[in-house]
Amino acid sequence: MRRAGLVVNPAKFHDLRRLRTDVDAVFRSNGWAPPLWLETTIEDPGQGQARAALDEGVDLICPLGGDGTVRQVATAVRSSTTPMGLVPAGTGNLLARNLGLPVNRRYADAVRRAIHGTDRRIDVGVLQLDRTGDGRTIEEHVFLVMCGMGLEAEMLGGTPESLKARLGWVAYVLSGARHLRRPTVEMQLYTDGEGADPAPTTTVLIGNCGRLTGGVRLMPRALPDDGLLDAVVLSAGSLPQWGRLVVQVLRGGEGGSQVRHRPGREFDVTAVTPRTVQVDGDLIGEGRAMRVTVEPRSLVLRVP
Repeated sequence: MRRAGLVVNPAKFHDLRRLRTDVDAVFRSNGWAPPLWLETTIEDPGQGQARAALDEGVDLICPLGGDGTVRQVATAVRSSTTPMGLVPAGTGNLLARNLGLPVNRRYADAVRRAIHGTDRRIDVGVLQLDRTGDGRTIEEHVFLVMCGMGLEAEMLGGTPESLKARLGWVAYVLSGARHLRRPTVEMQLYTDGEGADPAPTTTVLIGNCGRLTGGVRLMPRALPDDGLLDAVVLSAGSLPQWGRLVVQVLRGGEGGSQVRHRPGREFDVTAVTPRTVQVDGDLIGEGRAMRVTVEPRSLVLRVP
């Protein structure tokens, strides 16, 4: 009998007992064994639980949580043949939104889609972060949607969880308004070995998917299974420049020196001073340099 492994972030649910009862019932009614239930902790936010599920030989792994839980599970599951099914329970749910999956918190329905869906291989992004810029210590982080260095990461990190819970994506907008007067920082981007001159930069984003919360397509050409990542460099140092930048982003086009797009397989980003970095909406601190590469079609995802 087939069995799934569920990696559950308990902080995302008000009634875990009811959730478990409802989800167990869905699996039983579809001829599956009761799922392996593994809850995340502060010390282990999902990777260890996902590896434990793989060791048990499950047929499907479902992260029940937000984008951070999804990313942690994907880190462990990538390069395996076990499919990952999405049960979105966060605020952003960016991967689910980019794939056109419902994010209405009907968890039983999401589980049914994972049971009956088809497998699709998607790319995985890998960020190697150098916090000091001297190359001595490198941290590796996986992402499925996008990573970023600069103001955009500061905006994400400055959005309180309580505000996100009440207002959803609007919380990011309100938080971001407080950062619009931040000065640009000299940064440089190399794409597949070819670099541009250092330039005053607000943020550099590198994405596997291009849609932000609210439906904005920041990277219109980004596809999750084309073997490429897409970089966008945004620059705005004044309120009028921010106004022009927002209009250009909403239109999905490039804006000369303010919005620059670069597709590629390998990216190197450096900043003259430490900049805040995020992966799939999770703040991971500051860094001076990052290398971002793609693992083509290395994650099996269960989709409707």
